[in-house]
Amino acid sequence: VPEAASSLLVPRLVGPRRAADLLLLGEPVPAARAETLGLGNRVVPAGEGLAEAEALVTRLLAKPRGALLATKRLMASQTTDIAARMAEESAAFAVGLHSPEFAAIATKFFASRAKAA
Repeated sequence: VPEAASSLLVPRLVGPRRAADLLLLGEPVPAARAETLGLGNRVVPAGEGLAEAEALVTRLLAKPRGALLATKRLMASQTTDIAARMAEESAAFAVGLHSPEFAAIATKFFASRAKAA
């Protein structure tokens, strides 16, 4: 019997036919197939999972925190109307333009352009 809301989430991720195959048969899913189905983002060689996770964390930590949080909020939004979702995104973008993170990035960008000139 499915658990951890997999009867809800797996059909959303892979569609009802593939979900039925996975959930009714209950067989192990090899990593490459899980990635192909959209159940995982990437497959790494055995023993390299921790290094890959650390590299991803490093990349995420280099991103503006406010932008990451805004993106997560937008992805969790229940708004399904395209125009309304675009309005939500525009509002989040406008907030970001007034953030200290954006000011620092813009200052760095324009300083590098001034040095190149």
